[in-house]
Amino acid sequence: MTDLISFFTLLLAGLLFASVFSKLHIPWVISLIVGGIIIGPHGLKIFTPNDTMAFLSEIGLIFLMFMAGMETRLSSFKAIRKGVGIIAVLNGIIPFF
Repeated sequence: MTDLISFFTLLLAGLLFASVFSKLHIPWVISLIVGGIIIGPHGLKIFTPNDTMAFLSEIGLIFLMFMAGMETRLSSFKAIRKGVGIIAVLNGIIPFF
């Protein structure tokens, strides 16, 4: 399979999974992750890992983290301020031990 065909097949599969999961009221991010697992090398093995797919997966991960950051509201952390603060401090200290 050429890289261009692989790209458009993945794009079509992502849209298909997103539309099916949206009818089940499951977030689109979860549908893309599950779809990738199903059609990837750990599922149906439709796609084998190569350099192009590795590059696209890194771009996808960056996009996923960006979208998660955009949907995070600072006001939601104010209710659990103490717990978040403790976790943040421990997250910074523990790697040094």
